[in-house]
Amino acid sequence: MPRDEVWEDNDPALHYIGEWRRDYGSIYHGCSVMRTTRIGDSMTVKFRGALGAQGWDHGSFLVHLDGDAVPVDGQYDAIHEGVPQVVQFSTHGLSRAEHRLTITNDAAGQYGSVLEWMRS
Repeated sequence: MPRDEVWEDNDPALHYIGEWRRDYGSIYHGCSVMRTTRIGDSMTVKFRGALGAQGWDHGSFLVHLDGDAVPVDGQYDAIHEGVPQVVQFSTHGLSRAEHRLTITNDAAGQYGSVLEWMRS
């Protein structure tokens, strides 16, 4: 059985483009998240073979896996509440070849879009 890989938001394999900033909090995996308010900011990782968070202040992403785009909504309707560590995108049946995953900020929430950590 293949093992899972986990990338923390500060892993050097993750390439952030734009104006991302790190926020800290004990509710986050590894006690930090990356946050952006700028539309079009993105993160790319290459992997073989995503957890995020949902909140009233989060936006939405476009997830591109090998060029195919899937919209991901990071918003949660409860006022001032959130759901940490939510699987927001998953896929199955990938070949053992190298794949490219790009996550692009599509519509920032009040305090930006949040990327917590990812697992392949």
